[in-house]
Amino acid sequence: MKYLDQLYEVYKIRKVEEKLLELYSQGLIGGTVHTCVGQEYTGVFISKYLKQEDVIFSNHRGHGHFISKTKNVKGLIAEVLSKKEGVSGGYGGSQHLYSNDFISNGIQGSLLSIAAGMSFSFKKHNNENICVIFIGDGTLGQGSVYEALNFISLYKCPILIVLEDNEIAQSTPSINTFLGKISEIVSGFGIKYLNSNIWEIDHLDNSCKNAIEYVKSNSLPAFIHIKCSRINSHSKGDDNRSIQDIEILKERDLLHINIKNGTIDKNELTKIDKEINNIVNEIIPMQILDKAVRVGTLAENFDTKQELLLVKKNSNNKKLVTRINETLTNLFNKNEDLIHIGEDIEDLPNGTEKIYGGAFKVTKGISTKFPGRVFNTPIAESSIIGFSTGYCLTKKPIIAEIMFGDFMTLTVDQLIQNASKFKTMYGKSLNLPLIVRTPMGGRRGYGPTHSQSIEKLFFGVHGLNVIALNKYSNVDKIYNYSFDKQIDSTPTIVIENKLLYNELSDFSLPGYLQYECKSINGTINRISIPVSGKPNTLIFSYGFSSKIAEEVAEELYLEFEEKCILFTPESISPLSLDGLSKELLKNCNRILCIEEGSAYGSASEHFIASLNQKGYTFNDVRIFSNESTIPSSPDAEHDLMPNKENILMNLNEIK
Repeated sequence: MKYLDQLYEVYKIRKVEEKLLELYSQGLIGGTVHTCVGQEYTGVFISKYLKQEDVIFSNHRGHGHFISKTKNVKGLIAEVLSKKEGVSGGYGGSQHLYSNDFISNGIQGSLLSIAAGMSFSFKKHNNENICVIFIGDGTLGQGSVYEALNFISLYKCPILIVLEDNEIAQSTPSINTFLGKISEIVSGFGIKYLNSNIWEIDHLDNSCKNAIEYVKSNSLPAFIHIKCSRINSHSKGDDNRSIQDIEILKERDLLHINIKNGTIDKNELTKIDKEINNIVNEIIPMQILDKAVRVGTLAENFDTKQELLLVKKNSNNKKLVTRINETLTNLFNKNEDLIHIGEDIEDLPNGTEKIYGGAFKVTKGISTKFPGRVFNTPIAESSIIGFSTGYCLTKKPIIAEIMFGDFMTLTVDQLIQNASKFKTMYGKSLNLPLIVRTPMGGRRGYGPTHSQSIEKLFFGVHGLNVIALNKYSNVDKIYNYSFDKQIDSTPTIVIENKLLYNELSDFSLPGYLQYECKSINGTINRISIPVSGKPNTLIFSYGFSSKIAEEVAEELYLEFEEKCILFTPESISPLSLDGLSKELLKNCNRILCIEEGSAYGSASEHFIASLNQKGYTFNDVRIFSNESTIPSSPDAEHDLMPNKENILMNLNEIK
């Protein structure tokens, strides 16, 4: 028979999954197992025409894709059994598999923009590899799919999208969730569309071959729609279809038909059975994943060697927007692989005459100096981050701008479910040189949806750093550390408060203060301490609020001779207390925290809790924040946001 080798491979995948279900029933596997029984043919025939260096992105039902591409049966079984010898070190389990040519995650639709970013990187750097991504018909309800198709079309990404259409999403028939014509949608994006099915094996083989050859020869995207059958339940045993319907699917199955009619050599099948059993018997006694093992814990984000500095007045007396722009220019000069993407960040997009360069002009001039490396994207924040994540998975640095911090809500899925987890969930520390720049904060009259400080959405997310620039920040040092080739970079969000853009770096301090700093992984904990005397108040702030903290501290000193310590970290997640000591705080009985967002679950609350855990106690603890929707009215906004006047009024009332 013409396709015997492929049918044997289908049989191997099926037997591996049946063995996994057997091990699950014996209590040897926890969590979940999604099998691809009945649709193994898609992975087998696609992988048949791929090079080893081509990369497959898969989903929760990806065992067949993984085995077809990598041939690593042992690595898969060990992984699902939570063994250190697994392909993801026992960390990822059934849904989260990683090797140099394979990446899977169980989040529906979001990997499509990531695959787009990786394939774009391949093309940009003259790499002939392509990406293939498998999606299911249930994923067609995800908006991220259509965002990604737009990116793929615009940037002509060499990617093959494989739609495995088994006509049921978990327990819901797809006719209940999607009524569009996918052929027209895909063609509408200008992407080549092909279709096939798993029952006409010659047609399937030719279609897979033609699709891959088209992508490789034209360096353009293609989409192949393959009708298939999911014989097993969605996961383990949760199936609400009738027994009769499932039996019909089994009878149509090509592997079943060829075994039944004797086309397949049963001796070969017996060999495969023995191979799988031997692998399982070898793996079972192996050491179970040590529950104490953690990859890339938060503690590892901080250097053991920390530098104590006495900071003098900043001689680089420039606006923050200028310093960021200069830093970006220097980065582009140093690293030819760096690109910067975002909405409206180019100087002169096609058909325009006046220079734009970003809503806040941070990128002004850069796209002109570095053509082809700074470019505008669609208004699609989720895919901006997904695309950027895929690009940096090739170890190439990328900066993504989200025009307003308020729009970071649309990036949460990509940052929390993909970028941050990629760092460690595959049992190894991946290098992800990604910086996300975004302006936060109010006081500009932009109103309820363009003035928020919502950075706390990302606090405490393992594998994600959050840095808030202040007027003294050494932007160049922060960015260079994040892209340091000597370390495994971690995805980093850089918060740029809008009001700081036009502030000069060289502000006068209250006369009785000097700065001491702790240098921590490219960021600074700034501690402002009295030149003499015993401070009795500790003030915590970050970003623009640090300016307000200085104003409050100065007023308290001039009016009441009250001396303050100002603690201003740049890294707010993870947050380090380095620089604060028992000796320094021994006379402090009050702590004031100032920030623009709401207090609940804030950096201020975490700071206070961290101090308490270290045994520091205070008689008076107060957080000055914003607990309401931000109005557009400048006067109303001023009264609502923490400022020197309302903070001092509150403190005077206490006195």
